[in-house]
Amino acid sequence: MLLNKKFIILFATRIVFNLAALRADLGTRRILPTSLTIREGEDMQLRLTKVFDQKEDSCYLKTPALQSYNLRSMSDESISEDDSLRIMHWSENGECGGLVKNISKKDGGRWRLTAKSQDRTIVDAVTVNVLDKFVDTVTEVSILSGLAYSLVLSENVSYCMVQRPHDELYVDVGNECKIEMARPTLAEYGKWMAKTGIPGQIEEVVKTTKVNVVRENLISGYRQSADGKLLHLYCNVVHYDEKLELCRFAKVNSSESSLRLSEGLRKGKYGYYGGGLASGECGLSIENPNESDASLWHCLVGFPHQSPFGAYIHVLNSRRTNDLHSHAVTSSVSPVVTMVSKSLLLDCRASMALSYCRFQGPDGSIFTPLPEMDANIERAASSNYWYTGIGLHNGRCGMMISAAKKEHNGTWTCHMGPEVPDLELTSTIVVRIAETPLAATTKFVKIEKIGDSKISGST
Repeated sequence: MLLNKKFIILFATRIVFNLAALRADLGTRRILPTSLTIREGEDMQLRLTKVFDQKEDSCYLKTPALQSYNLRSMSDESISEDDSLRIMHWSENGECGGLVKNISKKDGGRWRLTAKSQDRTIVDAVTVNVLDKFVDTVTEVSILSGLAYSLVLSENVSYCMVQRPHDELYVDVGNECKIEMARPTLAEYGKWMAKTGIPGQIEEVVKTTKVNVVRENLISGYRQSADGKLLHLYCNVVHYDEKLELCRFAKVNSSESSLRLSEGLRKGKYGYYGGGLASGECGLSIENPNESDASLWHCLVGFPHQSPFGAYIHVLNSRRTNDLHSHAVTSSVSPVVTMVSKSLLLDCRASMALSYCRFQGPDGSIFTPLPEMDANIERAASSNYWYTGIGLHNGRCGMMISAAKKEHNGTWTCHMGPEVPDLELTSTIVVRIAETPLAATTKFVKIEKIGDSKISGST
């Protein structure tokens, strides 16, 4: 009886000792890493941080699928050939550890390491979160020339190295993979490369963003017929291939209802104007406009899954329009005769400062030559055409096309925007593309009416 009491006391003492040792270990994890986020295709390494004083008998690794492997003896016949090549013993200083190659989604979960010696066992586990494998996809964005834009190349990163288009070196931009563009030009056109680290992967990745710089993608204004019976307001989007989903006009500071327009719809004197929403043309036609229509209008356009954008159009009364128009003159050689692959020069002029200049070709193509300083940027990016003249502020609107094509044959329209809100001056120039050299004829062109030009002069 006395012997049994001594045995019970000794056993209880050993339990208390082991519990004390366990409590001491609870404050310190015995596995590295203590948690792990990793991507598919990467290799994983786990190890215990404790090393036995005496020889370790075994080192077991248990998977989330509850399969156990003695990493000290992976020659066991029960182990599949794939697992024997993928799972192996790994150690830094003789401790129990494992290396698992080519991690997949099925490896997500709790992994446990157990080291045993003659009289001691060390156990700890880690939860592994497996992320999808990184796939590099090219992102494409379109930005408006001259309009401030924040280009986000990657999100949630701790550092970022950026390579600009046409540059050879990567530049450190800090922990925000973002480029602030105060006034984008064609120099920003091209592929932007962002090199950064991502969670769960040891190698850096390169994310590619293709930037398209769009020039004057929204062209707005108004035209009035020669007899004053028709007033056309327009907000046309160029350099976009998608069909417009939204076309809306509203008179600012007015209780009148806003108008949502599309082909075929009409109410009273208001109807759709333009070549169709699929062509990016949003317009409002007003029959027999009155004084209240000479007001400030706002147009709003939008594409599917994109934020709408718009512009203000200030329609002047007919007296003010006629006064301005009487001072506007445009001149050019018409018809302009050249040969295929030879240069083609188009020139228009107004007796007032201009805010923009563009040309519309016979097939509807829009050309917007950049004036003065920006012309050099445009030539570097594309040698197809560029601005020529002494500046918009001097009323000059000219364009040189480096190599004429057969589709350039026909009637061109020159659009000039004076520095007066939403007034546009237009004229036409006839171009003839010849197969053999021909003598050019000259014609003086004078604008008589806005939108419906009358041509007078001699040849």
